[in-house]
Amino acid sequence: MRYDFVGYRIRELRKKRDEKQEVVALKINKRRNTISQYESNCKYPSIFTLIDLAKYFQVSTDYLLAVTDEKYNSRDEKFLDLIKEFSKMTIEQKDQLIKLAQEINLQK
Repeated sequence: MRYDFVGYRIRELRKKRDEKQEVVALKINKRRNTISQYESNCKYPSIFTLIDLAKYFQVSTDYLLAVTDEKYNSRDEKFLDLIKEFSKMTIEQKDQLIKLAQEINLQK
């Protein structure tokens, strides 16, 4: 099994925030060279470190592990509220909401 995507995802998320490895290391209680090793796939984070990274970057561990390309954070209250409301809607309402969300995204 290949695990090189973990390092890629960590680097991608860090660069998107325009942060140095030192900043990420400090936030998750690791050394800068450990983050560097993760990003270069010389070392792989433990499950506990993956959880810390997911919390810090506000993504799911599934995203870090490339199980999914969705970056959602299942602890995000707004996200959970949206899912609850979405589950109560009719198919037609869901279609309308999806269309509205796509229109909003196009405006970015």
